[in-house]
Amino acid sequence: MKKPLLSFLIMIIFLILLQDSLFAGSYRFKYNLKPGQKWLCTVSTMGENRMSGKKSIDRSKTKIQYRVFKGSKKGWVRLEAHIAFQGKNAGTLDMSKITYSAAFHQSGEIRGIKYSGSCMPDLGANAADIPEETLKMMEQSYKMIPEAMKNMVFWFPEFPEIKLGIGDEFDFKQRMGTGTTGDPMQTQSAMKQTFVLEDVSKGLAYFTVKDRSVSKISTMGNKCKVKSAGKGDALFDMKQGMWVEWTEKSLTKIGMGKSAGSKTRNNTLKNITKFEMELQ
Repeated sequence: MKKPLLSFLIMIIFLILLQDSLFAGSYRFKYNLKPGQKWLCTVSTMGENRMSGKKSIDRSKTKIQYRVFKGSKKGWVRLEAHIAFQGKNAGTLDMSKITYSAAFHQSGEIRGIKYSGSCMPDLGANAADIPEETLKMMEQSYKMIPEAMKNMVFWFPEFPEIKLGIGDEFDFKQRMGTGTTGDPMQTQSAMKQTFVLEDVSKGLAYFTVKDRSVSKISTMGNKCKVKSAGKGDALFDMKQGMWVEWTEKSLTKIGMGKSAGSKTRNNTLKNITKFEMELQ
């Protein structure tokens, strides 16, 4: 009797250890946004552009303010956003006049992105000297800018439903587009990000990130194709339920098509982008 009992106990212990090895170190990721919260996102970029054989370096900083409101269903909140600060590179473009809102799930799923306001500058007395057709085209172009920026404002990737262990990865894919037939500008983009969980320590999850994107842009008869590849590191605060830092280096190749001159037809842009989120 002792031998079968011992074998049975050994089997039970083995199954318990196997179960522990399967589930130990597994983490469920979700956002933990709560009504009443205010978040500030600082987006810093540095780009090195080579055009016509000349190199130029541009730096910019954008601050996005988020406010969290109660959602209509369990697990959902309403997230409102506006661009509180733009760097000098924005010129006359004032995106602070635009207010964005969307339904945001704790998984990161976003639905019903809306925006209000206009970023078109006041042309003043000069508007009378602009041909009606040109003025209409300008108005349509400025209307498309908030549409094109909505995915940058709501940049949060969606988490998978399953738990993740160290070394596990998940993909986040997006397809975006602006404009319809007859509009002065039309864009179509596809993006894929791959996240790998590298470590979890003291409530912080460390990810490496790779992304690929392809965009086709058509504007006023000109067409260009933009390909981008990047990699970086991201830090997720599991208690706050939010990414707190994300830095990425990317290489972008821009093909301007036959309409551009031979020296400006193909351009390369090296870019470093850093996202920093802070609960206020």
